[in-house]
Amino acid sequence: MSEWDIRLREVELRLEKLEGKLPDIEPLYELREAERLIPMSYDLLLHYLSRHRERYPKRYKLDRRRRRRRLLTATEVRRIRFEILRGEDRYA
Repeated sequence: MSEWDIRLREVELRLEKLEGKLPDIEPLYELREAERLIPMSYDLLLHYLSRHRERYPKRYKLDRRRRRRRLLTATEVRRIRFEILRGEDRYA
């Protein structure tokens, strides 16, 4: 076995040990990206999030100019999309 094969095997063994210990990381989307995934305008999405603020907590990141950008998780984007397309929220 070459030196590279030994190193590769060591890395594989380390990864196998870590597999059960690593948390699942969910992707985050800015509102401009989320509006493309949800068939909804930016202003309507802001209004929807403000009406349902208890279900969608605010998460922010700072951009290069130190401005806050609101983020939604992939699960939240799927939930909003389902509610909008299925009309679950219309009569609430």
